[in-house]
Amino acid sequence: MVGAIRLATAPRGFWHADEIRLAAGLLTFDGGGAPLVVALARLINVFVRDPFVTLVALSVIASVAGAILFGLAASHLLGNSWAAAASLLVAFLAPAMLVFGPLPDGTSVAVACMAAACWFLMKRRFGCFAVAAAGVLAAQPWLDSVQFRPELVVRFAAHPWGDKFLSLPILAAALFGAVRLRQPLLVAFGAAYGMLCVLLAPALDGVRPVIPLLLIVALFAVAPVARRPAIAMASSFVFLLASVAYAWPVVAERRQHQSPAVAALRSVSPDAVVIAAPDLVPFGSFRGAPRIVTPERLDEVPDGDLLVHGRSPVPGARIFGSSPSAAGRKLRGDRFHVVSLVPRPRYAARRGVYAVESSPERGEWRWLARQAVIDLPQRTAEAVELRFRLPVDSPVERNRLSVGEATVEILRGGTAELLVPAVSRLVIHADRTFTPPDGRELSVQLIGVRPSLLPFSTTGSAVVKTPQSTTPGGER
Repeated sequence: MVGAIRLATAPRGFWHADEIRLAAGLLTFDGGGAPLVVALARLINVFVRDPFVTLVALSVIASVAGAILFGLAASHLLGNSWAAAASLLVAFLAPAMLVFGPLPDGTSVAVACMAAACWFLMKRRFGCFAVAAAGVLAAQPWLDSVQFRPELVVRFAAHPWGDKFLSLPILAAALFGAVRLRQPLLVAFGAAYGMLCVLLAPALDGVRPVIPLLLIVALFAVAPVARRPAIAMASSFVFLLASVAYAWPVVAERRQHQSPAVAALRSVSPDAVVIAAPDLVPFGSFRGAPRIVTPERLDEVPDGDLLVHGRSPVPGARIFGSSPSAAGRKLRGDRFHVVSLVPRPRYAARRGVYAVESSPERGEWRWLARQAVIDLPQRTAEAVELRFRLPVDSPVERNRLSVGEATVEILRGGTAELLVPAVSRLVIHADRTFTPPDGRELSVQLIGVRPSLLPFSTTGSAVVKTPQSTTPGGER
């Protein structure tokens, strides 16, 4: 049943850049951040010769193997096969499993390794348990540095199960079941893996990193009714129906449509040039794709739109995105699900202007050094409007900018607009800078340069927007 559902919910193509990197790893010696997945996929690819089909097949095979191992572990722990079947339905058909289980990435391999780890832990075969637990870690990408992010605790605990009407009953039953079963080793293993996800998992990947933990939660959640098989099975089927209804909008869209990034690139002429955010570049690997360059070459390319994350507010931007749904908001990250093709900025960066960056929440920007120089095209207006932002996670509380005789002060978390004469060269000076770990000298973000319709007499005026509550991270 699990294998059939994984096949029925398989996506039409790649939706995440990590999936494309894994596919590329089948043809090179690059593990793509998940060496175990690449090693297993290469064995299948010897016969299939199609990286996408290979990775989806690996996810299906791993799901079936994980379901068998988990069924053995659940039967051993709960005492009867009906309760084991109920916990299997809850674990492998939870909303997060339905969304991520069939994807061409390492999620299902990590889940299979987690099932094996639970089985070996219950059998007290600690050497085999250590190997299986290492497999869980080797099947997923992790951050290079430790960072405690308390907001991930609630997300990783509740969101994989969907909205509150699904997650609260499961979590409450699991808490009661953990007390009843008295399995301290299993509880400690689950807690350790959950904390590792909070400290090292990529926050932009939604709930994907914590999905293997659903197996342990499902075991405990069914434990309170394990001695009443009829109630256990009936409850699991009700959960299954609610889970499918909740996750279906995301699953159906993936089956019917290509990813927004691919759709955006296919809308561009194959002879065109697109300047793409670095993590969007892999989507240009399909046949007939336009030429793609990374943002640091923006000023070397004579023309071409920008491909960036999120819904760009720039006039003329074309937005490609997946349909909004509760499952999409809860389960997956924002990256790659909404992108924009943006007309390239009408200026040339000469000095002190870093490459284009973007995020789904804040559109696109370019960091400025203490002194930045930009050249404007042939004069089409008397004035130009410059828009700046000092993000909420900046270590600088405020900064003062000057362009010629015009100045403006911007507070952390706020934005500012400055009208200046449209001369051929603009020099932007900032009073304060800071240095992030990558060694750059940063002052503020330049988020817009456009001709103004206001008369020349108003230039030099500033509009400052007060700081707003935003989510920090991902902008340096």
